[in-house]
Amino acid sequence: MNYIGTTINESSVITATAGRAIENGAGCAVYFDTDGTVVLGNAGSSVIGILAMDTPEKVEAGDEVTVQIRNTGLAKAGEPIKAGDIVVPHNAGALVPSKKGGSMFGFALSEAKKAGDFFSIDICKGNYINPTT
Repeated sequence: MNYIGTTINESSVITATAGRAIENGAGCAVYFDTDGTVVLGNAGSSVIGILAMDTPEKVEAGDEVTVQIRNTGLAKAGEPIKAGDIVVPHNAGALVPSKKGGSMFGFALSEAKKAGDFFSIDICKGNYINPTT
């Protein structure tokens, strides 16, 4: 994807505490658990953001992590995604296209050809009901 003009990445980020060990978490969606720590999102969870791309390969429970909570960034796909798809949390923090509606996390701005690929996302959380269901 190409940007036209000057861009400055001023995405909103927060620092949070990991509630569990996380491996290869960069670009994965997370939510706050009942202890107020962040854990990888799953289908139906109300994710708050994605782990920053500079997240270490191994994060231990109790480590501080950076979470991007809005604007554009890179996220990890749980299956193929097309640009323009509305994406929702799936398993282990990966995002997938919404097929049945749910808690929208954002819009894909680029393609992910397979699970594990990174894609550009516009994070815009909200409720979404698929009009075809």
